[in-house]
Amino acid sequence: AQIVEMESAEGTFGAQVKFTFSIIGGDYAEHTLLGWCSAKFSPRSKLYQWSKAAFNAAIPAEYNFSSADLMDRLVTITVVTQTNDETGAEYNKITDVRPYRGQAANESGGVTQQAPPPPLSPPVNDNDIPF
Repeated sequence: AQIVEMESAEGTFGAQVKFTFSIIGGDYAEHTLLGWCSAKFSPRSKLYQWSKAAFNAAIPAEYNFSSADLMDRLVTITVVTQTNDETGAEYNKITDVRPYRGQAANESGGVTQQAPPPPLSPPVNDNDIPF
């Protein structure tokens, strides 16, 4: 899947980041799925883990989160179908985001490489969420 959009959102438990993933292959190519996580960026947070998967590399301690750094990156997502207890409606839920392991041949017959790791940036206030 490719990260095609990210935006801030307000959720039940505070500030959230809404990811839009576009499926890039298989039976569901070009379908989109939404995933949410807390806007908190720390080594134990889902946003940090999803960012690490998108970079396919360790995140430097000096790095400050920027949604622009994740745009268009490829990841592997795990999706399950769940049922809403109140309405009985089924919905898709992203349960895991991992580094992309697929390989795609480019026009020269080579292999397309994953984007480089995130750039280093100076520390900012922990409450700042750059969008």
